Order: sequence, then C-alpha cells, then structure tokens
Amino acid sequence: MDAQALERASDPLEDLINRAAAQGDWDQAIALTSGLAGEYSNTGMKIMLASMMEELESFYRRDGEEYTARVQAALSRRDGAEAARLLAEKRERHRASHDRYVDFMAQLMSMVTRNWGQAGLEQMLKAVADKARDAMFAPAQQLSFDDRVNVWAKALRNHLGHINVTEDQEKVTIRQDPCGSGGRLMRSGAYDGETALARVTGEMISLGARDFPVYCTHCPVWLGERHKEWFGAPEWTLTPPANNTAPCIIHFYKDKAKIPRDYLKKLEAPAEAAG
Repeated sequence: MDAQALERASDPLEDLINRAAAQGDWDQAIALTSGLAGEYSNTGMKIMLASMMEELESFYRRDGEEYTARVQAALSRRDGAEAARLLAEKRERHRASHDRYVDFMAQLMSMVTRNWGQAGLEQMLKAVADKARDAMFAPAQQLSFDDRVNVWAKALRNHLGHINVTEDQEKVTIRQDPCGSGGRLMRSGAYDGETALARVTGEMISLGARDFPVYCTHCPVWLGERHKEWFGAPEWTLTPPANNTAPCIIHFYKDKAKIPRDYLKKLEAPAEAAG
C-alpha cells in the first residue's frame, strides 16, 4: 500500500477531511466527503446482536426445561425449600437478561429522541410495531376476551413487576405497582440527574402528557395508535404513572365501543384531531 492508502486506512475520514481543509485543499476535502455517508455503520453490530439474542433465547428455553425438571424433583421429594430456591433462582436468571434488554431499549429510544426528535422516535416505534404485527399483535385478536387478557397479563408478569388484576361489569383492570420495565426505570431514578433518559411532550406519543418517560411511549404507539389503525380500536387504555412512585393502570374494555372517547382522541394525530 502507498502512503496515501495507509493514511486512508489509518485515520477516520473526518480527520482526513479536516486535514485537507486545514491545508487549504478544498477540492480534496470535498472529494473525500463522497465516502462520508458510509463511514460509520451499525450493520455488523446489528447482525451480531440479533444472533446473540437468538442464542440467548435458546439458553433460556433450555433453562426452562431444566428448572422444570429440578423443581418437579424437589417437590416429589417434598422439599419445599429447595423448590422455592430453584424458583427464585430461575426468576433472577430471567431478570438478568430482561433488565439489560429494557435498559438498552430505553437508551436507544432516548438517543433517537435526542438526535432525531420526537418525530423520529414515533417513526421508529411505528416501524417496529408494523414489522412485529403478524408475529406479536395480530394473533391475540383471534382470542376470546378472557384469553386475550390472560395473554397480556402473562406478558406483563414477564417484566417482573407486581400486577393486580380486577374486574367489573365493564372492564378488566391491571394495576402495575410498579411496572417491571418502564416503572422500574422510573423508580430507579433513570429519568433524573445528569445522565437522565429523555422525556417527551407530544400528542399521541405521550397521550398528551408533559415530560412523559421515553421508554413508556411504546405503549401508546404499539397498543394504542397502531392497534387502532390495524384493528379499529386500541388493545387497552393506559393511565401511566404520574410520577416515579405512582402505579401504571391498564383497562381492557369488554366492549371496545365503550372505550372513552377522550382516550381515543389522544391517539389521533394533531391534523386528525383538528379535523
């Protein structure tokens, strides 16, 4: 390799551009910008991370089978203490990956908001939901009301918070105190201090609230606006925590025609609401 080739291989492109500009070689500086768009990419990391997540899932599937067998063996021996220890151990092994995933997702959402604004965050969340629609969201629409509530209750338990399910004639309510994902972040102080995650103040994306925690925006988008767009109504209504210590409350309406109109208005784009 010649000297120029070695220099190009050694130095970041922005250094070469800055060096050419400092030397007054503006034509060279401009020519070098032709490669600027492709200088940095997360493509390789995305591929490797996706593969790691697939392997992690295989570990947890194996864990589930192994822990089931070990808990069954302990119970067969009438050893309740060992069964309890194994159950707690399995839960904490899940927490180890779950919390890292939620933290990473929250950090990415915060970064997107700061770099591309709330419009960029909304665009990303809608795109993610659309790609996951058939695998994650559409199947629940084929279930009975009771089965659908049970599916979502299990999904929320997966976050390892504390949930309480109640029912009246109109709806089933799930109270999370705290939610084990967004609520955990709030109670841990993730939105406070110098390294705080972003907060948003918008229309649909924050249900009209001010200083809405960035991680929690996926609920209004995925279970609210996107479900309304796809299936004609939100999957649930959401009363998010008003502060770091408040619970998160979800209502499943037995008759979706009874979903409060003011909640549906919160899921509309400003132009639609004005019309």
